[in-house]
Amino acid sequence: VLGEYAKRVIDSAAFFKQQWLNSTYKTKDWHADIDKIVKDAADAIQSIQRTGGKNTSALMGFYFDKLSLEGADKFLETIGAANDSVVETQEDTEDTVVGYKVLKVYGTQRRILQLLSEMDLAGLEYEELEDGMPQLMRERTDDDFDSFVAFDIEHSGTYGTDKGDADAEIIEIGAVRVVDGMITDRFDMLANPGRKIIPQITRLTHITDEMVKNEPPVDEVIRAFKTFAGDGILLGHNIKSCDIPHIVRAAKRAGVAFENEFFDTKPMAAGLKDKKGWKDVKLPTLSAFYDIEQTDAHRAWCDAEANAKVFLKMREE
Repeated sequence: VLGEYAKRVIDSAAFFKQQWLNSTYKTKDWHADIDKIVKDAADAIQSIQRTGGKNTSALMGFYFDKLSLEGADKFLETIGAANDSVVETQEDTEDTVVGYKVLKVYGTQRRILQLLSEMDLAGLEYEELEDGMPQLMRERTDDDFDSFVAFDIEHSGTYGTDKGDADAEIIEIGAVRVVDGMITDRFDMLANPGRKIIPQITRLTHITDEMVKNEPPVDEVIRAFKTFAGDGILLGHNIKSCDIPHIVRAAKRAGVAFENEFFDTKPMAAGLKDKKGWKDVKLPTLSAFYDIEQTDAHRAWCDAEANAKVFLKMREE
């Protein structure tokens, strides 16, 4: 990706992160750190090449020193001041008249950020009037809502990218819409993950490669789920660390903006565990306690419906 500039990026004093030495820092996290550095560097180099002009070499040196373009505008001003002795005659043309245009620019967050960097480097002034970029999903911690979309996903599982296996991919999304405490609609779609389902997942969910081979791809399923969910509060059990990251990742690839609030029922159950004498706060345990039947546990549609009912019961405690 970086071509001839790869060595300069790696050799930069700003490349190495001290936290990579921590024994608790996970391999996947520093892989992600390096991926981000490489992507950001590629964008920055491209921006400099497009807009640097006669200052391209100086800007390259400035960037590789700290792997950031922050402060590049002041750096260019310093260069300009140093070159004040060179006076160029500027032709009096209509190009000296300052004007403006109001535009809406559409693109991915990465591309928009790169464009803003290019505008900074080009010395263009701009004012942000509206931000229509997708926002991160926000966790809701209060339970004072009666309408929501309870959902659950199943995924293919993975042997681990460090072992050469691909990432886990969604194989099913199931959901129920609850309005004023009553289930009013249901959603369930299998998805072709584009990879093999590991045997352990098949034993748990009874979803096989054969079952999903002719199903729509994950991109199509995530779009359908967003249509079903709308802007409703998303509710699920242990979704903050498990389901939400899968949804966010799939949505980004599909070009879908998931900005819904979400509520995780696991912390809610943990707060009741001692009082109710539960051995754990797994969904099957809670369902059994409240006499909620799970006819097909570990299938997304079944778990989503059970979770909705469990939430309504726990809220009464």
